[in-house]
Amino acid sequence: MAVTPANVASPDSQEIVLKFPDFISPIPYPLRCHVQEREVSRQSEEWLLSMANFSEKQRSKFLTLNGGLLSGMCYIDCTFDELRVCTDFMNFLFTLDDWTDEFDTTGTRGLAECVMNTLYWPHSYQADTAAHRLTKSFWVRMKQTAGPGCQQRLMSTLDTYFQAIMQQAADRGSHNIPELEEYILLRRDTSGCKIGFAFIEYAANIDLPDDVIEHPIIKAMADATNDLVSWAN
Repeated sequence: MAVTPANVASPDSQEIVLKFPDFISPIPYPLRCHVQEREVSRQSEEWLLSMANFSEKQRSKFLTLNGGLLSGMCYIDCTFDELRVCTDFMNFLFTLDDWTDEFDTTGTRGLAECVMNTLYWPHSYQADTAAHRLTKSFWVRMKQTAGPGCQQRLMSTLDTYFQAIMQQAADRGSHNIPELEEYILLRRDTSGCKIGFAFIEYAANIDLPDDVIEHPIIKAMADATNDLVSWAN
């Protein structure tokens, strides 16, 4: 399915409109959702709101995101506790995305350092920030059952996410518009999908070998899935 450019003229300017095909209708698989999604969603929302220090406007926006429903439809067959970790992270990721939209590169770098330091040293690193408290909370629980490869992939893909977000902030600050191919590569890292792939392993109680993760076919499938989600968003 191709992306079709169409030139739309107006009296004052010319705009290029990209018409994307219908990504959803051709999918043959039935929709499924974790049977405990609603209770997990409720608990996870309370968890994040108790630590995130949101304004009323931020709180109202967060409650419309339905991160729990997204997790429940992605990680269908895991346990209640595993879905809770997945949902907590999904809600946290949405919050990170909102925070970084408001930050320049310096602010984003500080946020990234706080989160990554918490992942590497959850029991010794200390910071009086919501980002630290939220990261430590989900990470300590995840580490109880996640395999070493899965843990490393979460840290690696989250670091890649932050690097891409900082590049995005730099582009925004300098009014730089990337070329299409450059943007596609950047969007694969800012979408958060690569982090979500690590949670597939966690939710399925598997720890894939590196040679499987790095296999060209698996990488191509991951890129295609990432693009499908990113472009439809």
